Order: sequence, then structure tokens, then C-alpha cells
Amino acid sequence: MRLRGGRPPLLVGAVMTVILAALCTALVYPLKQVTTVSSLGVVYLLGVIVVSTFWGLWMGVAMSVLSAAAFNFFHLPPVDRFTIADSRNWVALATFVVAAIASSWVSDVARTRAVEAERRRGEADLTAEMAQLVLGGGCGRGRR
Repeated sequence: MRLRGGRPPLLVGAVMTVILAALCTALVYPLKQVTTVSSLGVVYLLGVIVVSTFWGLWMGVAMSVLSAAAFNFFHLPPVDRFTIADSRNWVALATFVVAAIASSWVSDVARTRAVEAERRRGEADLTAEMAQLVLGGGCGRGRR
């Protein structure tokens, strides 16, 4: 997918949000053998950035909340409960939201600039055609 043009359909974004949250959740399980669980929240950031880049701020925030909930429920003690036992979990959620805001903003700027560049390219092409017509080289008529 390219940033030129509009965003992909919202339904696709919702499906991708759930899929990426599940994928990140599954990826944390084997990584628990390598490092501490509390440091693995960063795995969810990739999903947050992807979703907010392609589907915008609100889907990115939804991915942030879903990621924080999944991380809390499946990986942080007490497991299988939505209990915020440590204030660092709130910091993780805030980090996800900030990442969603930043990546959404950057992709919006990129989209806006791509549309503007395309418009300017069209204007330049039109100007070149007009110049050829005025100079008599573009229409194939003229002196023989």
C-alpha cells in the first residue's frame, strides 16, 4: 500500500487491528524465554505504528488500547485478569497512544505532500504542453 491517495477501508483496518494484536500477543510467548515480560510491551508498538500509519489516529488509538489490554491480560501478572498492578502498565498504554499519534501525523503529512506533488506535476505537464503549442512544436502542423 502506498501513502498516495486515501486510506484503506475501515473494516480492513479493524480486521488488521485484531490480527496484529493477536500476532504480537503470540510473539511475546516465545520471547519470554529470552527476556523479562515487562520489557516485551515494545513488541506491540510495531502493530500500533502500522495501524495508525495506514488507518489513522482513531484506529491507532484503538490498536493502542487493544494492545495494552492484550499485554495486560495475557502476559502481566496476574495473568488472565484485567488488573493494573503496576503504574508502568499505564506508561505502556500512554507510549502506545503517543506512537499512534506520531505515526498517524507523519503519514497524514506524507499523504498531503504526495497529493500536492501530484497536483504540481500535473500543472508542470500542462505548462509544458502549453509551451509546446505556443512555440509550434507540439501539434505537428506548421511549416513543411
